[in-house]
Amino acid sequence: MVSYFKDAIKCVRIVVNRYAKSNIVELDIGIISALVLINQILKIESNNVEAQQFKANLINEYHSYLANRFGTELGIQRFTETLFMMNDTAELCHEIREGLTIFSVFSSEDNTEILSIYSSKSKLLNKRN
Repeated sequence: MVSYFKDAIKCVRIVVNRYAKSNIVELDIGIISALVLINQILKIESNNVEAQQFKANLINEYHSYLANRFGTELGIQRFTETLFMMNDTAELCHEIREGLTIFSVFSSEDNTEILSIYSSKSKLLNKRN
């Protein structure tokens, strides 16, 4: 189990380093977040025409923005880099979720306190200052 989380931490470092080394701005992060969310919606409702149309429009608008701002060649490079980051982020989220599931199945009751942090009712995550 420990080795699984060591691998997950290595993946986190890779993704974080990729973000740190890129010239990513808030708009790119917003696009990545929106695409990850839309992909999750489409996993639940694959026939959701509205979500599919929104995704197609978002990708087209973002691509046009990058091509106009950076030129065709650099715009395409930046577009591809953003999509790779989105994919890395989605894979990392999946690995963490998978690890927490494995942890909850094979760990003793005393060691499952960490799972309460990720609960929607978590006092830590919903702490109001």
